Amino acid sequence: MIVVKLMGGLGNQMFEYAAARSLALRNNAPLFLDLEFLLDRTPRENYIFRDFDLPVFNLEYAVADQKLTRRFFKNPGLGEKILRKISGNEYKYYHEPHFHFDPVFTGLKGNQYIEGYFQSEKYFIDHADDIRLAFRQSGNFPPHVMQLVEKIRKDPGALCLHVRRTDFVTNPVSNAVHGVLDESYYSKAIKRLESLTDKISVYVFSDDISWCKKQLKFDHPTYFVEDDYAGVKCASQFYLMRSCRNFIIPNSSFSWWTAWLGNDKNKIVIAPERWFTDAHRNSSDVIPASWISV
Repeated sequence: MIVVKLMGGLGNQMFEYAAARSLALRNNAPLFLDLEFLLDRTPRENYIFRDFDLPVFNLEYAVADQKLTRRFFKNPGLGEKILRKISGNEYKYYHEPHFHFDPVFTGLKGNQYIEGYFQSEKYFIDHADDIRLAFRQSGNFPPHVMQLVEKIRKDPGALCLHVRRTDFVTNPVSNAVHGVLDESYYSKAIKRLESLTDKISVYVFSDDISWCKKQLKFDHPTYFVEDDYAGVKCASQFYLMRSCRNFIIPNSSFSWWTAWLGNDKNKIVIAPERWFTDAHRNSSDVIPASWISV
């Protein structure tokens, strides 16, 4: 069996699930999700509590209870250790050792409890088609959302430009780790895109759309997608973003996934060269080789 600890927001949970699902498929093993940390509301300083957001997709999953997770962390007695050795039912714990891809992960066998952020497609690229299918969305959204989806799909220059602010600006931990990208990044990204295509219609998505309206100006048709298009757990916004043809994304796992799931075979994805403010974090495996860093 494979048990994965879920933590973080929707984008993080997607990386964790994708890595775990790929490992489970590789080992022909059942997959369980451990929600205990994610749903724990014990007060923590400068910590942003998250909900279990993966139900926005039509996933197949089972939730691990404490009885199951204790098998991996409870110190067994000598008799149980011997029994586990004989039966081959050892319970192992894997913790991602660093932020960049760990090739040891793909060779894990047996019963594994895995913990980490796994923010690289290298953890699940061997099962990319299965992951794309797992993260499908029904498209059963309100009429105004579906009207915009159709507009985007018919637009040959539809560019998803995502701006992440909120906690990246206000939370000291998030700001220290991620930082926040300003208008200079988006200007450089647009110029790079202009060198690759002459069809650009900018659809701006953000958790701070008022800031975007004041700070972002482009020499292309620009549409600021308002908050009433976000939907429950931002599921509508995710669907709209992934429907675009090209992408300019910030250092956000949420927008990373919308770009990765984008269906256009000739899509152009532009991402920040530095994913973290903290230069000690090696983020070299975050951006797929086909994407462009600026």
